[in-house]
Amino acid sequence: MDIIKTRPKMEAAILSGLVVSLICFLAFLIYSKSVDVLEKEIKIGLLSNVSAAATTIDGDLHKTFDKSTARDDPDYLAAIRPLEKIRQASANIRYIYTNILKGDDVFFILNPSPQNDNDGDGQPDVPPALMERYDDAAPELIEALKSQKKVVSDPYTDKWGTFISAYAPFYDAQGAFVGVLGMDLQLNDFYSRIYPIRLAFEKTAFIVVFIGLIIGLLTWISRKYAAFLGQQNAFLQSRQAQRGDHLALVKQNFIDLLEVFAKTPQKDGLTPLIKVWLEYLKSTEALVQDKENFRIDALMDDVKARMLPSTSLTISTDEAIPPVLLADKNVLQELLVICCTHIGTMAGANTVTLDIKRLDEAVDSLTFAMVFKAQGHHPSEGMSDRNLEPEYSKAELYSVQDLEFFKAVAAVKAMGGHVSWQEDAENNENENSSLSLELPISKYEEDNAREAAE
Repeated sequence: MDIIKTRPKMEAAILSGLVVSLICFLAFLIYSKSVDVLEKEIKIGLLSNVSAAATTIDGDLHKTFDKSTARDDPDYLAAIRPLEKIRQASANIRYIYTNILKGDDVFFILNPSPQNDNDGDGQPDVPPALMERYDDAAPELIEALKSQKKVVSDPYTDKWGTFISAYAPFYDAQGAFVGVLGMDLQLNDFYSRIYPIRLAFEKTAFIVVFIGLIIGLLTWISRKYAAFLGQQNAFLQSRQAQRGDHLALVKQNFIDLLEVFAKTPQKDGLTPLIKVWLEYLKSTEALVQDKENFRIDALMDDVKARMLPSTSLTISTDEAIPPVLLADKNVLQELLVICCTHIGTMAGANTVTLDIKRLDEAVDSLTFAMVFKAQGHHPSEGMSDRNLEPEYSKAELYSVQDLEFFKAVAAVKAMGGHVSWQEDAENNENENSSLSLELPISKYEEDNAREAAE
């Protein structure tokens, strides 16, 4: 019982955890991929802008600027003016500047961009002076200066803020490398562009967690319900077994009682009825057959010979039925005679037809459909319900012939067959009674087939 109580909770927790983890992992992959794609798009655009802007710089003029150049120098102002126009025309570019490399140190040269108020005095900070050393230069800037190639950085933070920067080399008239032009993109724009993606991811994660809880709850409920059904089924099986044992005991006591009555002389023909009841009850326990090869036409002749003189039996067989079969001929003959007699009596008819057809074939047996029909004007009373087994509460209503029929039905079922009644009312004056048997019969044994045919 402890396992039944704890397993549903464990299964619910594991299943919901797996679902939440899997979907969140997939959502995170999508989110990360979206951010990467957006970041690459921004980097490509930024690198394209800085490369185009680098071609506008006069490298020969740029080499003339040094630490002694004044900020109001006409040449200096002429050099920074086009850079500032480019910065203003480029959306979200906060800084634009040039750098050179001397030894292992990075220095600022051109820097027209307005500065932030990092010192909090209410005035923009002074831009870096010409030849001011850049102490915390980004690794990508150093790489661009040393490799003299275009480079774009990942997000980084320095004393001017947090940026994504791109760097492109520029040259003098002879094509000699002079320095690199840098552009800093403020990450406020980048974060504003990824905010909808992050918001969608957070909403997805919340929904996934909620769905996971629902799945876990449903799993717990289903497992508890399955455990409840299992307990109920075990209880019902136990009750059924107890009931079966009780019925078997009652049946055995009834058989013992009938055996006593059968050995005691009775009046009004009661002994034959008791004996038939006894045979019926015993027939439901087991059916012993002595199988042998036999001819189907010989069987039909024997059945006709056993019918009452007042009853005419017409038999038709399918051409597909083999002439020799393997079964207990006596048992089969008894079944056919009982069914023909019973249906004739029920219909009050003196004409009965038996139609035998081959229905199915297995490796070692054939299944036959046997249909008994009788047409009459005076059906017998008391059996209009057409039972296939007796009701013990109505035992006094059944005749010896009725019990013989019930015994035959039980024998057919013991042989793996099926019995059913069919309704076939053609008009208001006559009533057709039709009884259908589906019965498997073994194929003949090769060694004895010739002897049976002879």
